[in-house]
Amino acid sequence: MLSIALLVSGMTLPLVTFDGISGTAFTFTELNDPVMGGQSTGKWTQRTFGVFDGTVATVPSLSAPGFIKTSADGTFADVSAAAAGSLVLRVRTTTPSYTGFHVSFASGSLSPAYSCSGGGSIPLSRGCFKSKFTVPAGGNFTDVAIPFSSFSDKWSPATGEQTTTCTEDADVCPTAKALSAIQRMEVWAEGVNGKVHLELLSVSATYEPAASLEKALAARTAYLAKVFPTKVPLELQLTSPSNVLCPSTAAPLGLATGMRITTTASASCSTVLSEMKARVGGQYGSWYDPHNNGTYSVQAFGGTFSASRVTGDGKYTDKMIFTLTGSGASCQIEACSRSQVVSFSDFGTNYCDLKMLYCGTADGCKPVAHDFTVGEETTQKFQSSTVDMSACLKV
Repeated sequence: MLSIALLVSGMTLPLVTFDGISGTAFTFTELNDPVMGGQSTGKWTQRTFGVFDGTVATVPSLSAPGFIKTSADGTFADVSAAAAGSLVLRVRTTTPSYTGFHVSFASGSLSPAYSCSGGGSIPLSRGCFKSKFTVPAGGNFTDVAIPFSSFSDKWSPATGEQTTTCTEDADVCPTAKALSAIQRMEVWAEGVNGKVHLELLSVSATYEPAASLEKALAARTAYLAKVFPTKVPLELQLTSPSNVLCPSTAAPLGLATGMRITTTASASCSTVLSEMKARVGGQYGSWYDPHNNGTYSVQAFGGTFSASRVTGDGKYTDKMIFTLTGSGASCQIEACSRSQVVSFSDFGTNYCDLKMLYCGTADGCKPVAHDFTVGEETTQKFQSSTVDMSACLKV
C-alpha cells in the first residue's frame, strides 16, 4: 500500500538554520545597549549553531537594566500558514534562571532596525513583534514554542515588556500577511541584569494542519490513484504525534520518509555515545557502514548526538537525532531519522541509518569500542518506511 502521511503533531516551516542551506542561513550580528553610557556587553558567534554570551547591566544614567541582542536581516521564508501556530526556538542555555530573554521579528517596516528599536513607541516604529520566552535547564537542545498570539508590536524599548498585548487589541497581533514577509529576526536579553548564555540551533514556525489541508491531501491522493495502476491502492494516512525529537525535512509539506526508534541499551549512555562517535570517526578504517557503505557526518541538529548520512551513491542525504537518557546501568535510546526529499518508500534506509550506529554483535554488527545489547524496540514510520534489519547488513 502506498500512503501519504502527514504528522498531525504539527507542520514545521524552517526560518533560521545554521547548516548553510540557502533560504534559512543568515548571518547574525550582536549589538550592545548604546544608550547614555550603557554597560551591557555581549558576544555572538555562529558555526553549526549560534552562541549568545554576555552580561546585562544597569545603565547608570537611567538606573535601569540595559540590553544585548543579536539580529539578522534578509528575506525569510513565508510562514503565513502558521498564523494560528507558534514560533519555535530550538535552544539550550547554561543560564536557565535568566528571565529577560525576548525574541522579535520585523515585517512591513520601512526600516526593520528602527522598528525594533522603537517598539511602536515612536512614530513609524510599528511592525516589530516581540515576546518573552524562557529556556528550561538541561544539556540538550529543546524546542521552546511561543504562540504568535503572544507577540505584540507595541512594547517598551526600555524594558522590552509589551505595552499593549495581542489579547487586549488585535491591532498589535502579527497577521498572516506579516508572517509572509519577515524582514528581520532578533534574540534579546534585556530588562533584567545578569549573565546570559544561550545557544540557538534553529528558528521555525509550526501549526496544526487545518481540515482544508487534509482535504487537499485527499485530493492529491485521488490524483495519484489515477496516475498509478489501479492495483496499487492509496490512502491518506495521518500519523500519530510522538515526543521523540526529530530533525526537520526540506521536503514540501513534510512528505518525506523517516523512522523513529525507542529502545534500551544494556550500557551507560556515555558508553553508547562513545560507540556511536567511534563508528562515525572510524569510517573507512576501523568501521564502515554495512548498509550500502554510506557516509555519516557529525552534526548539531539537537538531542544528545546528531548526524547526517549520505547514501553510498552520493544521491541522498538523511538527518538524524539521538536522545539518550540514563537509568542506572542502562540507557534509553530515542532516535529519529528523516529523508530530505519528497519520498514515499525508503526500503528500510531510515531505520538502518539509526540502527547501524548502536547495534551490537548480537544483531550481526561489528562494534568499534563497545559491544552491548539492546532490548525490545518500538518504531514509528513516516510515509511507507520499513523496518528490515537484514537490509541493513547488505553492502
